[in-house]
Amino acid sequence: MLKKLLSLLVALCMVLALAPAALAADAGADGLTGDPARETGYLEDQPHADLDFEDMKYTAVSEEEMTEAIEAVRAIIGDAQNAEKVEELFKAVADKFMTIRANIQLLKIYTGQDTTNEENAELFKSEYALYLEIFDPFLFLVQDILKSPCKDYFVEQEKLTQDDIDSYLAYGGMSEEEKALNAELSGIEDEYWAVYFDETLDEDGFYKALGEVYMHALTLNNALVKLDDSYDNYVDYAYENEYERGYDVETARKFTAAVRENIVPLCNDMYDLYSLDANSDFDAYQNIFYGDYTGKETLDAVRPYMEKLSPELLEAWDYMINHGLYDIEAREGKTDQGFTTRIDAYGSPFFLNCPGGYVVDFTTLIHEFGHYNNAYWHASGWNDGSCSMDVAEVHSQSLELLFTQYYGDFFGDMAPCFTDFVLYRILGDAIINGSLYGELEIYAYTTPDVTVDMISEKYVELCEEYGEEYGSPYEWLLVHHLTTQPMYYISYATSGIGALCFYAYALENGFDAAVDRYLDFVSQSPYDYFQDQFEAVCGVDPLDPAYVAEIVDTLYEDLDIENRANPVFYSDVDKDDECYDLVTNLTMSGVFGGFPDGTFRPDALATRAEAAQMLFRIFYGGEEIATDYFADDNGTWYETAANWCADYGIFLGVHGNGEDLFCGDNAISRQELTTVFCRVVNLLGLDTTPMNSAGFADADQIADWAVDSMEWYYENDMLLMDDSGNINPKRAVDRYTLAKYANNIFYVIQTMM
Repeated sequence: MLKKLLSLLVALCMVLALAPAALAADAGADGLTGDPARETGYLEDQPHADLDFEDMKYTAVSEEEMTEAIEAVRAIIGDAQNAEKVEELFKAVADKFMTIRANIQLLKIYTGQDTTNEENAELFKSEYALYLEIFDPFLFLVQDILKSPCKDYFVEQEKLTQDDIDSYLAYGGMSEEEKALNAELSGIEDEYWAVYFDETLDEDGFYKALGEVYMHALTLNNALVKLDDSYDNYVDYAYENEYERGYDVETARKFTAAVRENIVPLCNDMYDLYSLDANSDFDAYQNIFYGDYTGKETLDAVRPYMEKLSPELLEAWDYMINHGLYDIEAREGKTDQGFTTRIDAYGSPFFLNCPGGYVVDFTTLIHEFGHYNNAYWHASGWNDGSCSMDVAEVHSQSLELLFTQYYGDFFGDMAPCFTDFVLYRILGDAIINGSLYGELEIYAYTTPDVTVDMISEKYVELCEEYGEEYGSPYEWLLVHHLTTQPMYYISYATSGIGALCFYAYALENGFDAAVDRYLDFVSQSPYDYFQDQFEAVCGVDPLDPAYVAEIVDTLYEDLDIENRANPVFYSDVDKDDECYDLVTNLTMSGVFGGFPDGTFRPDALATRAEAAQMLFRIFYGGEEIATDYFADDNGTWYETAANWCADYGIFLGVHGNGEDLFCGDNAISRQELTTVFCRVVNLLGLDTTPMNSAGFADADQIADWAVDSMEWYYENDMLLMDDSGNINPKRAVDRYTLAKYANNIFYVIQTMM
């Protein structure tokens, strides 16, 4: 039961993360298409304040007030006849204790809503420092009552278990050094966001400043663990104490090895499927992906489906909406994260998200509501803690996956695409990144005299092991959890496997049965270990490498991933053909398409229009596009792509008959293709100036505007001379060669940025 004491101290906040037309689904009398709402009864009612969030105000409580109230109780506990009075006075003390907790949680929300508000940031620090000061006196009062003649009445009224009693009586308190370190650690998050939003820093200064904040946190955490000689390092201390995981670092290492072996290949295949789905109707995909999901219409559209899942979920949803206990709007200065915290004094969870302007805002809404629902249905008194992070993230990620059963009503024919998108993100963003960063944190906190540069080198090494792309070796510093909540990230990975457990069960036994299992899991005691909860509800251990392999096999079979990930798209491109892998990958990425008769025609000459469309599909980001650059593309299939390319100076057109022409049907030459690709590379901030002249035999045939691009392409082994030393600049390229150029630009982006 040490877990309950620790959650009382440190688990004050649980931190994690539709296109208008899509939200207009026809609804039946119950607000839904299909079957009526189910009846479930897994969760136990809890008290919740009937207050709107705007009425939940910061209320100052001084240390002197707490001390006086505590001493008033202590003064009369020696007489059993005072038991009722002791309980009455203790409730007043507990109310003050919970008010201070509520103040911290409210200030956490306020600072999340506006990271630039220095007054709230300072108030948060002072309130947390006060909490650290009154924490021990409050628990020592509980100890004294439990040792007094008033014990039995107190235990009965406060509904304390024997584990509670043993835990409180064993508590030895915090040293002044421990209080000071915890107080200083409470300010790390403000330090981090101050740097994160500092627009005066260039890239080098930005990463250097973030690195200094990280090392400050690392130093404080290492100092904290030195106060307890039971542990050799902060990793073991955090796993056992701050997160109460029930599994050790060696178990985590075996688990992450299983992730590398099993989850990484599955994630790669799911990305291919998602890309294939996305490009089955690219315009529909873009409309949904870049939709606005931050308005009331989204909340109204989701509500009936919460009822469909369970009236218990609907109750929590309605409480959140009706009392304004959420913030999903985009604003300047808002924290760059999503989180759910419970304002304990009111029994009221609060959900905050900083939207990014795309479909993840929708999935985050469902994700965070998984946290919200759990917090709503679990007790929030002075003697109540919260579940482990590993368990908490199961609540959120499982609901994300289970909610995909309704994607058809939200996203129509694109539902499979966005279902694959959610599964891909669970596999990649949660399980793979959780494992990668979990390993990185173990390295950082167990390596003597570690530096930011050393951690960055390890980050690059791990990215290569997990097959993850990276830009800067220092970009791990952008993951704020690593600084503000070290050793947390592995929880995303373990819980991700847990979420897959419910999803796989849904695929084999139906979603209603899986939702019942999920609600049963949510109803479990928050003090049970992650693996114990899964053993009780599902009969499995999600951390067992054998189970990781088993669930991957299950998903491959039930989702037919192998066949779906290796399709034959064209009648003239077979799996045995040299061009199959490249053409298939680019088709699945939406970069290339075939002809209405089902052929790809790899040997046919590529046109300027096809090259423009290819670049458009690779780089278009939803921005507005100017029109009417060219006189000859109106109404053509490539008009949008041609205008987009002209917007960025990628294609300049041809001047003829007093007009600017695009000449989309003209075959594109090698020198044209290298030139437009180099312009794209330049737009990405990379230099394409050649180091030396290549000395082509037919150099005099190269147009002046194409010399540098052809030499740069040659230097980078992306353009070959023939046996006579000719580069053949005016030779038209075929469609297979155009596909190779597309692959080249992907390579450049990955290796040079």
